[in-house]
Amino acid sequence: MSPLSFPYFFSYWIFAWFVCYEFGWTNYNPYLYLWIAFVFNNLFSLAMIYYQNDFIDLWIFN
Repeated sequence: MSPLSFPYFFSYWIFAWFVCYEFGWTNYNPYLYLWIAFVFNNLFSLAMIYYQNDFIDLWIFN
């Protein structure tokens, strides 16, 4: 996965949003987007297993 891909930016922005929410810097709850990111991550992991990527690739991705 290239560092300029959608899931890469999506996950880091959600993490940053979650940290801001936990510190009280924003009132908007990011939990729905955390669940969406969790589903995307699992789908990508299953696709990597299906296409028989190396274990190291799976370890780094997750």
